[in-house]
Order: sequence, then C-alpha cells, then structure tokens
Amino acid sequence: MDHLTTELDENYASEEEFEILKKKIFKVIKILNGYISFLKKCKNST
Repeated sequence: MDHLTTELDENYASEEEFEILKKKIFKVIKILNGYISFLKKCKNST
C-alpha cells in the first residue's frame, strides 16, 4: 500500500487508477488471508 500511496503522491497515477489498484490489492490480501487460514486448519487437523 505504501508504494501505491507514493505513486499517487508523486502523480504517477490518477486518483481513479489509485482506487482501482487499491481495490485489487485488498482483494488479493483477502484471498491470501483465506488461504493462510485454510492451511492452518489443515495443519491442525492432522
């Protein structure tokens, strides 16, 4: 997220591009956290 904010601050991306990328980043974070939870459950059940 920090790199994305810097990109916006330095005018490398528009506000619209920033919002699109931010949504994608949060979606990926949510997917990864779900996968990590799944792996922890698998480890605990064996």
